[in-house]
Amino acid sequence: MVKTSDEEDKSALKTALECAYELLLQKIISNPNDMMGIILFGTVNNRSLFHANIDQEKTKVEGNYAHLYNLLDLDVPDASGIKELKRLLNGTPPFSAE
Repeated sequence: MVKTSDEEDKSALKTALECAYELLLQKIISNPNDMMGIILFGTVNNRSLFHANIDQEKTKVEGNYAHLYNLLDLDVPDASGIKELKRLLNGTPPFSAE
């Protein structure tokens, strides 16, 4: 397969999020009761169910969930989740870049 200049500049993260977006669209039609979620690992910002209970200074403590970003909660795909993912793919991050 020949890569265009746009494909060469695309990151692995963006490619994975585009795949997730397409999969969300397919799930709504083919399996509307299937659940799907997206968690990003190794992020600077944190957003998870566990984040409120962690100490940012401790990085090797069991149960520490630092550097996790819950982009899409595990749930049946809906319009709001798809819009959020599409917004991210269009260049508007759900968090501030640091």
